[in-house]
Amino acid sequence: MLNRQAISVSLEAILPGIIKEGRINTRNNILAIEVERSAAVETLHQLTVLGEMNVGGYISAGHGASVGVVYDVDASTPDADLLILIKPSSEGTTIKQVTRLGKSRCVKLVFQGECTPAYVKVGHFRHGVGPFVPKPLRCHKCLKIGHASSICGRSTVCSKCSGPHDAKACTVGILKCAKCQGAHYASSKTSRRLKEEQNVLKEMVKDP
Repeated sequence: MLNRQAISVSLEAILPGIIKEGRINTRNNILAIEVERSAAVETLHQLTVLGEMNVGGYISAGHGASVGVVYDVDASTPDADLLILIKPSSEGTTIKQVTRLGKSRCVKLVFQGECTPAYVKVGHFRHGVGPFVPKPLRCHKCLKIGHASSICGRSTVCSKCSGPHDAKACTVGILKCAKCQGAHYASSKTSRRLKEEQNVLKEMVKDP
């Protein structure tokens, strides 16, 4: 459980007088912070520890902007070329930022305006724009999302059989998901519970 008062003290020590408001999603231990000055955003983004918690930062698009993702962009395309290749498919659409997600074929786009367009052009070809869902911070100890294993106070859960031990020490031959009891690893994309968690994150993107 996130301690609102302790978080407030820690934030004020880092950025005195700059924090405007904080909001917490208690289900997933996710904290959203609004600041008075744009320069403070990068300070928060670079934080790895807040108080006694290990944290990871994500910068939202902010007011007047929206974020989407385009898929199937060749991974061999240099990032510098993406700025040239990816263009709006219609007048009135402005692309503010283009970022490849790791080494994948997915590219994150930040648009001016509250709504993402249905399509953009990558070169001369039209690509659909999907919603951007930030990757959740996942605990490898208890298998819950929203916090790191280094600060987890829960018992260890095996991602293979759901037993009370580390997966590396598991000798059980039958797979059992700790999330939905299905015959697969807890990290499997077929997990019903994992899909529910992803849906929660999608809703948070719509209404943080």
